[in-house]
Amino acid sequence: MSKRLTREERIEIVLISGERSNRVIAADFNARHPTRPPISHATVSKLLAKFRETGSVLDLPKCGRMKTVTNEETSVAVLASFSKSPQRSTRRMSLESGISRTSFGGY
Repeated sequence: MSKRLTREERIEIVLISGERSNRVIAADFNARHPTRPPISHATVSKLLAKFRETGSVLDLPKCGRMKTVTNEETSVAVLASFSKSPQRSTRRMSLESGISRTSFGGY
């Protein structure tokens, strides 16, 4: 079961890359983060290619319609986002969570 890398984890991989192979970078990252699911050398390769191409470690925006709140689990996630950061804008929470801005509007 893989867990998506956070922005900070992605930046860490770029910073530790240097001139080492992707396998060594993945092993080093996995040793630094023993409690998260391990990453593969392919993950490192894709991330570094994205960084070289775009200058960013962030994913590109998804195409098409954004997700809307359709179940209790998502509703709970939206409410939890607000309780953690009540001053954060709905636009920022939408971008970070992948839940549409209009879904946040009803809360």
